[in-house]
Amino acid sequence: MLLRAVALTVALGCQTPVARPWTFAGLGYPSFGTVVGKAGDVNQDGTPDIVVGDPGYASEEIPPTFWIVSGRDGSILRRVVFDEGGSSCLSVDGGSDIDGDGIPDLVICASPYLGEGKASLAFVSGRSGAILRRCDPRPSNCRAVEHFNGGSVQFVRDLDGDGTADVAVLCLACDGGEGALVVRSGRTAEVLFEIPVKNDCRAPTGGFVPIEDLDADGLPDFVVLMNGGIGCRATLRAYSTSRKRVIWEHRTDANWEDRARLSGLADLDGDGVRDLAVTAEETVFVVSGKRGQLLYAIEGQGKSDIGTEFGWEIVPIEDIDGDGVPDLALSEIDAGFSNGRVLGRSGVDGHSIWIGDGEFDEEAWHVGDELRALGDIDGDGVSDLVAGTCGNMSRSAGLVRVFSGRDGSILFQLTRTCDDLAVVRGKRRS
Repeated sequence: MLLRAVALTVALGCQTPVARPWTFAGLGYPSFGTVVGKAGDVNQDGTPDIVVGDPGYASEEIPPTFWIVSGRDGSILRRVVFDEGGSSCLSVDGGSDIDGDGIPDLVICASPYLGEGKASLAFVSGRSGAILRRCDPRPSNCRAVEHFNGGSVQFVRDLDGDGTADVAVLCLACDGGEGALVVRSGRTAEVLFEIPVKNDCRAPTGGFVPIEDLDADGLPDFVVLMNGGIGCRATLRAYSTSRKRVIWEHRTDANWEDRARLSGLADLDGDGVRDLAVTAEETVFVVSGKRGQLLYAIEGQGKSDIGTEFGWEIVPIEDIDGDGVPDLALSEIDAGFSNGRVLGRSGVDGHSIWIGDGEFDEEAWHVGDELRALGDIDGDGVSDLVAGTCGNMSRSAGLVRVFSGRDGSILFQLTRTCDDLAVVRGKRRS
């Protein structure tokens, strides 16, 4: 692993606090890095920043907490305590200014974890870290909190024409087993569209990707993956935002049961619409966003390597191999052991371009459990990547790594110990 031995530490004091309920230093934030995302340029220094979260799984004494961290030097810019209890599944997105102050803001969605916790959607100021507004994310057909599963949230294009990005939340399973995708105004949080989505298998897992206007109604549309189950296959469908109907549907002979995952890519086939990746059965299926047909598949290396979760997370990056087609990065983790790595792959056919530094590192438990594109941090014209982890059985805190999108070098690593944040600088490949 190419990391310098000397750590730069941003000290905030390591004593257990008495009057500051947001520190919880003695508990160590063991799930730090379980949630990661882009924050946009919060401190206006010309470099994209990062959001890192601890969902508070480890103890009811630890509330879900988020840190906005400088992409330039790893220093803490903001801290957000999300007081929905330590039993929520959390999703975060950033990079859009929703309050008009010129600073990008965050949106955080919480959904119940193992039947416990609250459903909540919070709009958070990037300038101050304060919660601007909060609402119930559930659609109208999902009023019982125990029926609300999912809660994946993303900023989407301005759908109501008010000059502010809007917010979409996917509810996977509501009353009667159906789901819904709810689009809210980023400015007011009012519901703009509520799109019913089919959940044939009543699955509690899935995902969505905003996509270009497929049905020429003037609004961007959405692709939704609903997972399968025993004897029931998952399905990928594109939905019209205004007409609330299916535009296309993709089924496959592959057994997309239980653990299929959906990611958005760049426009790989040059038809003007972003394409998609569905991960299932050790394979990444690259699918046309415009029509839903399979473009090609990327096979994992099998369980003899670490490929039990090949393509667990996938993000688009720019053309890094010079063939004129955007490329992609993906993570590969072992569901049973600590192994994990990040890989750069060709957008043309999925062949390997680079393997990220630090692969198989026992210090990083499931590195790439979450993977997000940040924008260009190191100034080389290619979006860089943040990879979250699940911590480590022997560590008191989790770990986050920032990778070069161009070559897979580790730019820096963040760890959390007591109430300090340690920043370890990486070394670029020659």
